[in-house]
Amino acid sequence: MDYGRHKTWSLEQLKENMIPDDFHHLWNILCKNKEKITKFSSIICDLKMIRGLYPIEIKNISYRAYDLLNDSNTGYDQDSEYDFYLHLAYCYLKYGLDGIQIKKQLHCSVCNKTVDYIENEYDNNKSYEEAKEKMMEVPCYLKSRTHEIKFNSLSGYCILYCVKCGVNAKRSINSSEDLENMGVCTTIQQHTLINKRILCCPYEKWSWWCDDEN
Repeated sequence: MDYGRHKTWSLEQLKENMIPDDFHHLWNILCKNKEKITKFSSIICDLKMIRGLYPIEIKNISYRAYDLLNDSNTGYDQDSEYDFYLHLAYCYLKYGLDGIQIKKQLHCSVCNKTVDYIENEYDNNKSYEEAKEKMMEVPCYLKSRTHEIKFNSLSGYCILYCVKCGVNAKRSINSSEDLENMGVCTTIQQHTLINKRILCCPYEKWSWWCDDEN
């Protein structure tokens, strides 16, 4: 399809194409001009204002918005990259610039724990460090190991301690408590981190990311 930058849609054309009434950004912003038309060039200029979008992403989202307004899309297929960008174009036409968000995600490749964060416009490193600190609040449980327990006997009780991580506990000689109450050994439980970048809508989730978050 020829996605010409000079393409426009009149109000009549949009209504004929059954464009939904809840495309608030389209009806309340893009159509509000003297000519009462929506310009494809305005959509492109809008998307360029979203901080952090790559040129190919601007191209893909704008083309899918073009398809939506032309009523030429083929419908959702949630395993299709085409329809992922169609979803983002839908969210843009509905919510405007706020409908597309660039989310960062710290992900552990071992236990699959994830922490989402949005880069701070003034201090990206601070946002990353805060996410990393939150990630490390809970150790990587798949890397957990059993304690290597030693003990010192005293009068009526003994002191149990792990020679690897240092955790210790005081036990009565007659106690029935087992070693599970001492938790897991935390000596080698650091996450193996991968930093991901994800395009999403903060208001309407796409299935690829919903599955990860459930």
